[in-house]
This record gives sequence, C-alpha cells and structure tokens, in this order.
Amino acid sequence: MGGMRIAVLRVHCPTLNPSEFLERWELEAACVWNAGDIERGKPLATSGFTLDVADAQSDDELIASITDFLSANSAALERLFKLEASLVLDIGLTVGGNDQFTASTTLEPTVLAMLSTVGISLKVSSYPSSD
Repeated sequence: MGGMRIAVLRVHCPTLNPSEFLERWELEAACVWNAGDIERGKPLATSGFTLDVADAQSDDELIASITDFLSANSAALERLFKLEASLVLDIGLTVGGNDQFTASTTLEPTVLAMLSTVGISLKVSSYPSSD
C-alpha cells in the first residue's frame, strides 16, 4: 500500500542547550531552536529540536525504524527524561489517496513500553494525500 509513513521526535525543554546535547549524543536534528528565539513575533518559552526517526514505505518498516531508533538512542532519551523534557513521537500518515483512503498502523505493547520507559508521548497525525 502506498502513502506516507513518517515518525518525528519533538523535544522541548526549558533547561536544555540543544546544540550541546545533540553534539554530546551525536544526534543530527532536523530543526533546532532556543528559548527566546522569536517565532511568529513572540519569544519561545523552551528550547528544543526535532529528530527524523522514520520515513518508511510500509508499516513493518515504520515500526522497525522506530524500535531501532529507541534502542540505538536509549541513553540519550533517558537523559532527556531525567531533564524532564517533553518528548513526543509524532507518527504521520497520509489519508485520502486513490490507493489508500484510510491509514492505520499498530504499535505493539513492547514498542509502547519502550516509549513509556523514557516518557515519550505518542501522537498520530494525518495528512491529506496529494492524489
């Protein structure tokens, strides 16, 4: 089945220096911001970054990419948890296409437990297909 299956980790923390954290843990962020940066005319209250976790062609590939990411980065994620960072894994799926009118994916209890252990919330977002 076609359609987009992506996962992005969004991290927000008022006490975090994103650049130092990313360098220390050898992570490559898609986007980085600092508390006080101006966005839409207002200063941001927290610092943070986003990490691309998955860009998959299938549900199996999506789940494998997520579990691989969680396993490979467990120490960094535990550190963010101890810093009381807000961590959200946002899974994006396309809907409404000719070949995929609806979309779903299943995260097994083991994957949900991996997320929960380091305080990661789960968000699922749908995006209209460009068909």
